[in-house]
Amino acid sequence: RDRPIAWGAGFGVVGLALAALFMEWAFSSDSYFFFAAGMSLAFGWAAFTLRYFRLHERISFTILACLLLAFWYVSPAGALDFIIGDLEGGPELFFLSGIVMVACGTFLVVYNADILLPPIATLGARLGRIVPAVKTAVAYPLTARMRTGMTIMMIGLITFSLVMFSTVNDNFDNIFLSDDAKGGFDTIVFVNSNNRADDLVAALEQNGVDTAPIVAVSEQRIASAGETEIFVDAPSGPGVAGTYTVIGADDAFFATNEFELKRRAAGYASDEEVWAAVAGDPTLAVIPGNLTSEGGDFSEFDLLNLDPTLVGEGFEPFTLHLHAPGTDLNTSVTVIGQMDDPADIFWAAIIVQRDTVVAAFPDSDSQRFVIKTHDGTDQEAFAKSIESGLPQASAESFQKLLDDQRAASQGFLLLFQGFMGLGLMIAFRAVVERRQQIGMLRAIGYQRSMVALSFVFESGFVALSGIVLGAVLGVSLSWVLFSSGGIGEASEGADFIVPWLQLIVICGIAFGASMIMTWFPAQSASRVAVAEALRYE
Repeated sequence: RDRPIAWGAGFGVVGLALAALFMEWAFSSDSYFFFAAGMSLAFGWAAFTLRYFRLHERISFTILACLLLAFWYVSPAGALDFIIGDLEGGPELFFLSGIVMVACGTFLVVYNADILLPPIATLGARLGRIVPAVKTAVAYPLTARMRTGMTIMMIGLITFSLVMFSTVNDNFDNIFLSDDAKGGFDTIVFVNSNNRADDLVAALEQNGVDTAPIVAVSEQRIASAGETEIFVDAPSGPGVAGTYTVIGADDAFFATNEFELKRRAAGYASDEEVWAAVAGDPTLAVIPGNLTSEGGDFSEFDLLNLDPTLVGEGFEPFTLHLHAPGTDLNTSVTVIGQMDDPADIFWAAIIVQRDTVVAAFPDSDSQRFVIKTHDGTDQEAFAKSIESGLPQASAESFQKLLDDQRAASQGFLLLFQGFMGLGLMIAFRAVVERRQQIGMLRAIGYQRSMVALSFVFESGFVALSGIVLGAVLGVSLSWVLFSSGGIGEASEGADFIVPWLQLIVICGIAFGASMIMTWFPAQSASRVAVAEALRYE
């Protein structure tokens, strides 16, 4: 306060001005990132401003940290939409939420640790010879609040990121890589277009393949995205065009599939009615879950993005025009349903009758079969038998494809966790930079083992605080995002799962790494001669 411009007041004014600028950017660009960043800055710098006016520091930072955490919990659920409108957000919010929420949690810990640590020290007093180590371990975090807070925040951020990605990844796998993606079928067979099979079962029997496991077979003709043009005839933008895969299915598919629809057109009381209608009318179609998105344009990947208001619950049927490039062929189909999101894994296509695709895209000769088998069938062995009996075909188990995708997803997650885990080496620096303090402890009579043990206890408190903080915030924010549909419509209403085993492994490795990176440097430093340690700068 005795400075010409006090740092607290100066930074507070700059922070609040920057927060106001972010707010202006938020509403001018419809960006939720700038709005959330502006709100976070406003709360943060308000705390520093109150600190300048010598209001109770603990109360100021505790209350404002709690309010900011509450903001980050309620805003993904759309609780503030009636005030701010529908602002656009993206993956960058994961980065921002991690920094802000962990920072708030760190404030709560460092400003209230003196409530928790003295009882720990009292408890440690009953442990006899390690009492000095416990008291030293408790005293330093309380006096070096900045250093303690920075270490807790770094460990908390790493843990938050690992837990958040692990939880989100497992829940998305649970939604999209579930049995719902198979639609009731077990095996998929692709046939060479130059040697098609008109009757798969007869061809397999002719080649000595046991067809007893087969319950139903559906033949499909496919017009890939590069062979189609789709024109939209709807209020959101007549004439808008894009490319998208179209699948023509036979009666067996419509009678056998178990796909759920997330939206049905007005007049259809059940999913079965929609599928029966498409099976009986070549002018009707069902679209996949990923065909609708915000806005009415096409993405850079040429996916047809329809205005979601067109396909709300009980939507009015609308028309898609199918055009074969290079020809004068135009076929109109009416959309009466939209499949649930898990179907996008294997069925990301507009579904119509097989004859409709053959007529609309005569140059598209891709053929595949999907097979439903009896329970208990060894799907991989059955797929291999199809390939051995039908040289022009390649077969694969749907379950194996799902397992492969889960393995790839987990492999990426493990790689990410490995790189993030390297950040836990910060604990090494926390010990090495305090070599002079170690010398002072030795000079007043601390044994080498007590010095090392003191640092282990202190590091254990700091590491455990950061790990628990990051884990709790990561899981709770994931739950809020999933339960509110904040990271995609597919997550709304889905069962939320907590990957306990992964979380235990992540937290255990993080805690163990922190302890190891503290123990060895402390042991090494405690062996240094007292005089040499005191000369250390």
